[in-house]
Amino acid sequence: MSLRAYIAGLVLAVAVPSANAASIAYAEAVVPSAFGNQASLFSIDLATRTATLVGPSVQNFGGLVNGLNPFNIRGLSYDPSGQLYAVAGDLKVLVKINRINGAATLVGPLNLSGPGAANDGPDLSMTITCDGKAWLASGTTGNFWSVNLATGATTLIGTLSNNPITGLAAQSTAVLATGSQTNQKLYAVNTSTGATTLVGAYGGTDGAVHAISPGLDATGQIWAILNNIPPTLETWSNLATIAPNGTLTKLGAITGPASLQQEGLTGLAITPPVCTTSVDPPSTASAPTLSFNGLISLMLLMIGCASLPLASRTRR
Repeated sequence: MSLRAYIAGLVLAVAVPSANAASIAYAEAVVPSAFGNQASLFSIDLATRTATLVGPSVQNFGGLVNGLNPFNIRGLSYDPSGQLYAVAGDLKVLVKINRINGAATLVGPLNLSGPGAANDGPDLSMTITCDGKAWLASGTTGNFWSVNLATGATTLIGTLSNNPITGLAAQSTAVLATGSQTNQKLYAVNTSTGATTLVGAYGGTDGAVHAISPGLDATGQIWAILNNIPPTLETWSNLATIAPNGTLTKLGAITGPASLQQEGLTGLAITPPVCTTSVDPPSTASAPTLSFNGLISLMLLMIGCASLPLASRTRR
């Protein structure tokens, strides 16, 4: 085997598995248990659209709130360090989620304020930008808040100019918002005012989706969980991608335990947010990434290819 062929084979052996590695995401759903229906964490293989139960989010909660455990957990998001956060809309509290066993740990009350804030809760969505700032929105009133991740306390920013918004996602320091139900569009959110700017309409969706939970992967691709309400729509949870112009492409049903045929998944956390020099709408191209070993192999390939012509001239 020539040096060129050997090094090229080495690069492919390292780079191809990295390029094809499936992303694992996390989401929450309410499922039946021996203790009644309870919020639980699921891992989702985005390549196969398969959900696997991680564990109930009420275990080791660390104390009841008004005599209750969290039930309606939404807005699952990574902070820059890789810690999962979420909000329990029924209790109106911020929680940390253990992605190993699903357990929720109380951070503190949200203390929501704003027009109609007493009605906010069941339809909250949240995201965390790469600077560690957290943002919260209500699909009922359109209220938009910043969130203190250390205490859970919220500060009212304003009212979303388009509603209902049922999902938030972060790209660098920018916030994207997914409309649903009668608002089938993707928006960019001004985090200083709550004003939304239209990115584009989904198009091609089969009726209004009850809630859409977006999340970005390491390449900048927007994925989304479509939470439906059968029998109006075909299944409880679908997986989709959203293009930079807002076009939504439905990939198919998310399969898993039978309990997921009784309740849809909400929230979608794929990777911690990363700061970049650009906050343009993400590309739909899934560019392969190299591991450290892959980079070393690429360097060897470049060195080997550069040396071959010189060796040939020496032999002549």
